[in-house]
Amino acid sequence: MPAYAHTQTRPDGSPAPESEWEPLEDHLHEVAKLAGDFADAFGAKDWGYLAGLWHDLGKYLPAFQAKLRGEQTQVEHAAAGAALTAELLRKHGPGALALAAVIAGHHGGIPDKSEEPEGKTPLKKRLENGKKHLEAIRSLIAAEVLKVPEPEQLAWMSALTASQPSNNAEGMLTLSFFTRMLFSALVDADSLMTERFCQPDNERQHLRFDDLSVLRDRLDAALDEMTSKARGSAVVNARRADILRWCREAAAHPPGFFSLNVPTGGGKTLSGLSFALNHAVVNSLRRVIVAVPYLTITQQTSEVYTRLLGAENVLEHHSNLDDSADLEERKPEAIRRQLATENWASPVIVTTSVQLCESLLSNKRSRCRKLHHIARSVIILDEAQCLPNGCLAPVMHVLKELVARYGCTVVLCTATQPALHHRESFKEGILSSQPIIPTEKELELHRALKRVEIDWSMAREPVPLETLAQKIVLHSCGLTIVHRKADARELYRLLKARRPDDRVYHLSTNMCPAHRRKVLRRIRAALGDWRKRGTPVRVVSTQLIEAGVDLDFPIVFRALAGLDSIAQAAGRCNREGRLEGLGQVFVFRSESLPPPDLRHAFDESCIVLQQTDYRLDLSDPKVFTRFFAELYQKLDRDRSAVMPMLKTLSWDTAARRFHMIQDEGQVPLIVPYDAEGRRRLEKAQKHLSLGLPLNRAHFRSLQAYTISVFQSATKKVQAALSPLYPESEARVLNLTLYPQFYDNHFGLSADEDDRPSVRALYIGN
Repeated sequence: MPAYAHTQTRPDGSPAPESEWEPLEDHLHEVAKLAGDFADAFGAKDWGYLAGLWHDLGKYLPAFQAKLRGEQTQVEHAAAGAALTAELLRKHGPGALALAAVIAGHHGGIPDKSEEPEGKTPLKKRLENGKKHLEAIRSLIAAEVLKVPEPEQLAWMSALTASQPSNNAEGMLTLSFFTRMLFSALVDADSLMTERFCQPDNERQHLRFDDLSVLRDRLDAALDEMTSKARGSAVVNARRADILRWCREAAAHPPGFFSLNVPTGGGKTLSGLSFALNHAVVNSLRRVIVAVPYLTITQQTSEVYTRLLGAENVLEHHSNLDDSADLEERKPEAIRRQLATENWASPVIVTTSVQLCESLLSNKRSRCRKLHHIARSVIILDEAQCLPNGCLAPVMHVLKELVARYGCTVVLCTATQPALHHRESFKEGILSSQPIIPTEKELELHRALKRVEIDWSMAREPVPLETLAQKIVLHSCGLTIVHRKADARELYRLLKARRPDDRVYHLSTNMCPAHRRKVLRRIRAALGDWRKRGTPVRVVSTQLIEAGVDLDFPIVFRALAGLDSIAQAAGRCNREGRLEGLGQVFVFRSESLPPPDLRHAFDESCIVLQQTDYRLDLSDPKVFTRFFAELYQKLDRDRSAVMPMLKTLSWDTAARRFHMIQDEGQVPLIVPYDAEGRRRLEKAQKHLSLGLPLNRAHFRSLQAYTISVFQSATKKVQAALSPLYPESEARVLNLTLYPQFYDNHFGLSADEDDRPSVRALYIGN
């Protein structure tokens, strides 16, 4: 009796006869060829081929074939191929172990090598079970599936085999990462071949992209035209032209680590892309990936790139992309984006640093499908100083692996360059990096593009909010950034009391993203009125406004914090260079301290300011290098102990531990504060009432109305909360019965725990 991999359904929904099912051997060979092609990008074609050829050997089991014919049974079909790998490739040591882990986990995720918490089965146990399955089917497996050339050992595999793994931590880290990349090649090939058989009319067959050389020429032509027609300051335009020229010249260098240190207003978004596309073409790289820390920057960057390169060539991928309505209407661009998101086949990808890094350290099928497409890419880490301090060790590990063994270039792009170079106190750092801007030109460039003057006179002693309000109202237009949500509310009230007829706006993470976006639109309109008619406008915000929010004020007041945060605040001052002189940034020492996760940066700023007698010049890039160097050596750069798990090949445990954003103890609250929010919630609830689970589109549509708060902050509104569905962590705030729990100015009225939600800074300003 022939063995099959998949059944088939006819267009009318009826089951197809067995003659139309997919033969198992066809599936194995097709997946093997494609997985081999994918793994060839990082020199592991033979390993990818074997992963595909042996991944579904367990489907030869009679019990699995009975399942295809309708018998209700559960069959483990991945362990047999893993066991065959361990048997035939034992002498290959690390490579065989990686291949076995990949095959064993190609549906449920790569397991830990030896021990698994939460009742999960480790690889060691799965191999033992797989031996029994293998013996049961050995006589059924086609001979050509078993007799294949042994894969070639990679250089690092041989070195690791020759050493004691316990004495070769770097080798174990390399093996850990290679396993995830090989896993990616297999699961993407498996998904694509299964999709091609089961959904032959899938729109993926029609995805087409322009070559990178075409995109390079298109972008450079547009930039040359923009440069020739540039208006405004001759000095600024000349410096922008210099930056673009330096980016193009540096593109000729071979792949590796690069730094792009450009101050606000220098045009790094487009100059950096010009470097990336030129560098990719010169070095035969395959795509450009731009990873940014905040969603607002992601969306802004994607819009710019799409306009210049064409929507079909730019993929915007992040958790807050709300395209549910377009998908329902089967709009081609939404379907195209959904398909491209699954495996990042697009030539230009704009994503978040969270999405990129958590995928690189994941062990799950859906998250890892894209990884093999990251090999031989240019990766731009925009605002690189925003990488969370507690994640630096594992993040630097995966970035160095990508550069060392997967043909990638990584560009650290920022105006405040972090100290990520290797040194005794930062051994996980980069050994060498190529500056795109000539080092001797950096200080001159930063001072030429200087747009603000920073006043430190209020940073010596705590300033009461009442005193601060008195100083703020002396200016008709300004932004004030405070540490705590309670401070933002109180300062807002003080300003309204002093100037009841003036426009005053409040922003904090107690407001859902949809509410904040609405207020931001009003602020932009009010700023336009101020420029035309001088109508006063003042904004009070927590640090969320530094998360890439594109606003431009003549005056900014910023509570003393880390120097990087102060530089981010300064980026909201005279941002467009419209003032005749410099904008003014007043740094004041708040009576309240920053949240705990930002306290170390605050302390380091205080030390630096005292050392310079409060005469610090932030236009000097070296200030930030020294600041970050001192800061990093005082912090735990692996707060979740991920690195030990990687070294012991505990893939599943490492993935569960690694989170770019620490949000333990936070609860997602859905607050349908307006008509659109109520409509989205009702749509999801109607879906649930039909007994259907919510899909990704539902969750995305609700994210705009979701606030992450600490558990203690829900006590005040507990009576108004109900779960979205019985097993859900998300809670719905019933504003129909309890309208008093959400304020049109301040958002959620549940502030017993006043710590800012760090997650809210990353999802949806």
